[in-house]
Amino acid sequence: MNIAVCDNEPLVCQEIKQGLSASSINIDCQIFEYHSGKALLDSGINFDMVFLDIELKESLDGLEIAQLMKKQNPDLILIFISAYSKYVSSAFYLDTFQFLLKPIEPALLQQEFRRGLKKYQSLYSKFLISYNHEKVALDIKDIIYLESQKRKLFIKLTGENAYETYGKISSQEELCNMHGFIRIHRSYLVNPHFIARFERQNVILTTKEALPVSRKYHKAAKEKFLSYLLR
Repeated sequence: MNIAVCDNEPLVCQEIKQGLSASSINIDCQIFEYHSGKALLDSGINFDMVFLDIELKESLDGLEIAQLMKKQNPDLILIFISAYSKYVSSAFYLDTFQFLLKPIEPALLQQEFRRGLKKYQSLYSKFLISYNHEKVALDIKDIIYLESQKRKLFIKLTGENAYETYGKISSQEELCNMHGFIRIHRSYLVNPHFIARFERQNVILTTKEALPVSRKYHKAAKEKFLSYLLR
């Protein structure tokens, strides 16, 4: 996992790096330090997470640099750092993971870092299925929903891809507990990333598809989706 820390104050970079290094994690991470947005962009490294100061005192500010980085990697886990809370609303237009105010509390830094790692694990985790007598690893982030069809599971993915395998919705606890999938019906498990809105009897997906939501699951599913949006 590649992590960038970018601030024009070397001391701030060192404090963040020390906080990250002190976190107890089981993921191999490489942390790179930059004191300018230009150096960050010119590095040529595909970063998974970046701690980025907004006021870099350059022609491009942190918001513009983040926008360029998000175009290259939409899944980038973006954590802004700033001494000014006035940038919060602008920052979250860029699908910002978190906004940390300087001086950064070490405990809060480590807490949000571990939370970011959970998102990283979720983004790059695999879902193993048996298909045509072979084991196939699907990217969990690309799964839109699972549908139970008698003794089979229909797995709908992005790009019009789909798979069918033997299994039950009720046995997919890991997708719910670790990856946040939402049970909306006895036959459907949905990735909240692809939910556009809830209606009275349906869930509308970003793909424009409508899935039935049962009365039994409606309240809990809607609460879990709201919780997902507020993370």
